[in-house]
Amino acid sequence: MHFYAKVVFAFVLSARFDESLSTCNTTTDQTRRHLEVTKWQQSKNSHNEKQEQNSQKFQKLQQSKNSHNEKQVQNSQKFQKLQQSKNSHNNEKQVQNSQKIQKMQPKVEVQREQHGQKSQQSQKWHPAWHPWQKNKNPPKLQPWDPPKPCFKIPSNSILSGFGKVWEYYHFLIDFAAPMVSLLQNESREEQKTVVLPGWRNDDIFRLQRRSDPNRNMQPLADFLFRPLKVDLVTWGYQPQYNALQCSVLRFQSGSWSHAPASTYSNFRDYAQRLLPEKPSKGHRCTSDCRFGAEIVMIHRARVSMATCTGSCRRHLDGSFIPAIASFMKSMNSSNIFRIVETDHMELKEQIEIFSTAKLIIGMHGAGLSNWIFARPSTIVVELGHINWPCFEPLARRLKLEYHHCADIKFTSCIKSVLSRYIRQKLLNTTAYITFPEIQR
Repeated sequence: MHFYAKVVFAFVLSARFDESLSTCNTTTDQTRRHLEVTKWQQSKNSHNEKQEQNSQKFQKLQQSKNSHNEKQVQNSQKFQKLQQSKNSHNNEKQVQNSQKIQKMQPKVEVQREQHGQKSQQSQKWHPAWHPWQKNKNPPKLQPWDPPKPCFKIPSNSILSGFGKVWEYYHFLIDFAAPMVSLLQNESREEQKTVVLPGWRNDDIFRLQRRSDPNRNMQPLADFLFRPLKVDLVTWGYQPQYNALQCSVLRFQSGSWSHAPASTYSNFRDYAQRLLPEKPSKGHRCTSDCRFGAEIVMIHRARVSMATCTGSCRRHLDGSFIPAIASFMKSMNSSNIFRIVETDHMELKEQIEIFSTAKLIIGMHGAGLSNWIFARPSTIVVELGHINWPCFEPLARRLKLEYHHCADIKFTSCIKSVLSRYIRQKLLNTTAYITFPEIQR
């Protein structure tokens, strides 16, 4: 009996379990379906939102396109107005120009007749007038036949570093020295004319700078070339210059003092022959003096010019001049030492000073061009940084004793050169002189 009761009870329990299991499955399926429906609804809503956003963007683009079209219409209208005003302006100008041409026609015909008469004598005009002169009313040109003998230099001639003749180094070393070497063998009984090219904007062979009248080499040219009876003339027209019936001088300036040594030595000898027998007033020493200005210090003074010269680009330290003067005083040699400012001197006085000096000191610059007047074996000292390699080759070709001191202060480099020269002078002097440094 108990067995059957248990079987019935188990059967009831299994039936109830199956019922609960089936209800659970149905609820799970319903939940899953509900979730799927919810997700689909959400995706549909997001898609609708994107469609709305895209429609709004399309509307904005359409509006911007319409505004752009309106601007194009406005610009086209403006362009049409401008074109109409331009055409009317051009028409008015054409009318005015045609009226002016009709009024000027008689004058033009007269000028053409005059030009035709002058063109027959175009090669005989005087070359003194320069085509770039600022003078609005140039002087009336007279017919000009070059006097014989007549010389000209090649039209493509240049100077070292594309320098100008109105600069002291380029005038003295690049221009005057080779010109004198070429012309001094010519006859001095008749006047000679040397024609220089003057049509280029660079003004290479112009003796005076246009913007600064103080940079003028004309007095130096007169002093050097007048004894040779040479007139320097600038010609301002290239075709007539090339057709000019003059002898061509083989002018070669040499790049940075690299001309033949004979060019510089001949110029030095020629310059010394121009000196008078007596020295200029204020000059202490003659060619055979013993205690005159044997030691020369070149001081670069600032000259009142329109542009900056070498003195403001390169100059010695402010303590250099007092220090070297004090040193020379301590060596009892102040009587043979002299400080010169070449910017304020005539060329004749500079030749006198540097042709009699035994030791020359100076800052790298145009003032060292005066080495060309020094005699062989003269001691020369270049101070400061060497911007252009021009003075050492010049010293080598003139057989000068060259030294270089890079410092712009009075240092042991320049002291050793001065001490050695003073000792050598003492040994060569019959009279005994006491020097503090030698006693030590």
